[in-house]
Amino acid sequence: MKTKYFKYLPLVIGFAMAFSSCSDDDSDDPVPSSTPRPVATYSVNGSADDASYDVLRGSSVVISYTARSAAGGGKDLDVISLTQSGVNATNNFTVTSSNGRDYNFSTAVPQQIANADDNNLSFTDTLTNITSQVGVTSYTFVVTDNDGLSTTSTFDINVITSTPFTSTDTGEVWHIAGLKRGSWSLTGDSSISAVTGNPDMNADIMNNNVVSTPFTGSFEVGANRANTDFVKASAMFDFSTASKEMAQAAYDAGNKITETVDPISVGDVFIFNLGDGSLSIVSIITLDPSASCGSGCANPGVMEFEYKK
Repeated sequence: MKTKYFKYLPLVIGFAMAFSSCSDDDSDDPVPSSTPRPVATYSVNGSADDASYDVLRGSSVVISYTARSAAGGGKDLDVISLTQSGVNATNNFTVTSSNGRDYNFSTAVPQQIANADDNNLSFTDTLTNITSQVGVTSYTFVVTDNDGLSTTSTFDINVITSTPFTSTDTGEVWHIAGLKRGSWSLTGDSSISAVTGNPDMNADIMNNNVVSTPFTGSFEVGANRANTDFVKASAMFDFSTASKEMAQAAYDAGNKITETVDPISVGDVFIFNLGDGSLSIVSIITLDPSASCGSGCANPGVMEFEYKK
């Protein structure tokens, strides 16, 4: 009987070694490069996936973040971490997911993702303590799944001081070929006569629709207006709350316009560099191509705007 045990023992050992070898190979196999990574998106104050955001000192900041396990073979989410660097780093940064789980990002220690969130981790929190100091802070979220695959999201929050605009006025320009004035001076707070006002020299906003064509609001800076240009602000620019610093940042980031801007829509905001280093922000409030410019006027139309400086 003993002879039989020894006879089969090498086979048993061989099978065990083969099984062990296969297990080792499986554990060491790298994740295929085609395996999808987690999907992550973020927004700050409603603006999605920008590299940098300007916010006012002392203001609240709404940060939203969503991470999903990848479709088509991705594993469940495992951990999430946040690293911070800059003037407002390491402030208390605790968020609550849509499933009611808390994640404390006060340190860079990775947070275990709760089972309730491991396919879709989502949070939107209003933070009131990350804007105390003026300057830039960088935030980097890294979400990792159970395959060890990670997705990184990085953005900056630039805290700036707030200097309000000191005056608010309204203005209007009519069809340049009509019977009413088609040019406006933002520096002089007045319309400009085509006969006596030299709009080419003095107009910041001068309609340039031509005779017998519909009024579109199309305008340009006076042809001989020195050192004046403007940019069209993004849809996220808030005319009602904008500070001079926010206007400057939007102007610096925009594409400078020195010729015609067309088409125009109600709600558009333009930021003007008035040539002396000052800025004016202009919000279009009315665009009426049928507004009468007087008896016998064949070229109707008016654009009304509000502006701050």
